[in-house]
Amino acid sequence: MKIWIDLSTAPDPLFFRPLIKRLNERGHTTWLTAREFSETTAIAKMCGLPVEVIGRHGGSTMMGKGAAIFKRAAMLAHRVYNERFDVAVGFNSYAQALAARLVSIPLVTCMDYEHQPANHVAFRLARCIVVPSGFNLEALRRQGGKPSKVRFHDGLKEHVTLVDFTPNPDFPKSLRAYNITDEDVLVLIRPPATQSAYH
Repeated sequence: MKIWIDLSTAPDPLFFRPLIKRLNERGHTTWLTAREFSETTAIAKMCGLPVEVIGRHGGSTMMGKGAAIFKRAAMLAHRVYNERFDVAVGFNSYAQALAARLVSIPLVTCMDYEHQPANHVAFRLARCIVVPSGFNLEALRRQGGKPSKVRFHDGLKEHVTLVDFTPNPDFPKSLRAYNITDEDVLVLIRPPATQSAYH
């Protein structure tokens, strides 16, 4: 099977890396695209994922986001038109969803957040929607997630991301270079996704 995977946000390379590995081990061909946004392409490179960079983020306004999605969808459709992919797979990549529909490639979309206002775009265009079993069923139905095309999985996307994670035993030692000791308390904070449509 020839599979097109699109990486549109920074978590995507980490999520798809173990899946790509397993698909390739089973003899499938995977081809990856990514958009220039945040650390998406840098993380893909760090994960050893060969990506073709097509398009970029549209900024913080809804007008800019919308224009960038449509422009990227056209660029993606043009690029994949003659590639004869069996399926397109993404994590609610709206540009990929539009492009896949334009060139008649079946789309599988994954999502883990029922309050994303643009879910209805990818959900309605997808042949298959993969969501956690705890996903709000009413939101899913309202956003175009017909029961016939929804597949549930137990757990969170982080279970996939961390499936083969092994902690670095030297990590505490590396912190000493920053004067952080074993007794210090570390607090990690994820800043808000101020450029996302749901923020």
